[in-house]
Amino acid sequence: MRYTWTLVTLMSATVWAADSYLVVQLSNHSAATRIEIAGAKSEASRLLSVVGMKIRWVDCGRNETACPESNDPRTFVVSIEEMIPARLVRSLGYSTPLTERANRAVINYPRIASMPGVSVECLIGTVIVHELAHLLFRSSDHGPGLMKVEWSPEDMVRIGQSRLKFSPEQAARLHDGLRSRAESETILALNRDR
Repeated sequence: MRYTWTLVTLMSATVWAADSYLVVQLSNHSAATRIEIAGAKSEASRLLSVVGMKIRWVDCGRNETACPESNDPRTFVVSIEEMIPARLVRSLGYSTPLTERANRAVINYPRIASMPGVSVECLIGTVIVHELAHLLFRSSDHGPGLMKVEWSPEDMVRIGQSRLKFSPEQAARLHDGLRSRAESETILALNRDR
């Protein structure tokens, strides 16, 4: 019986891996260093790999025209910013999950850099993944673990130790959201071909 369960789990993971990639166009309009950006990308990639997803990174640097707008529903635009709207200045990041494309997120670098007890790289990567989850869920709702509305000092320690994670239900929602985007891409392609 145990072998059967393991086989089903492995088959499920294989199905996820086949269609579970997303593209992140990343631009940096902040004081974040190349080392911090590299570390953040590594942490974000690691966090999503735990749930069977991969990120294809496109570096836009400081020039947004280097990354033209994409119609691909698997493409997300993440910008690390120095200047944040006043009403959001206390947040670590924000996203636009309820817009038509639901593909944009902003990371608040000054707020992240001021947080004690965790490396900037780990925190940027974790916030990127948190905001990508909102976009994939098409929801501003929060929940346990990585999707908390506000992380406690203990959570910050877990982030620094790479131990703050998605729940199994959240992992399934991530895949459902990405699969839904991929299906909409297929439908759009079929309609264009008519």
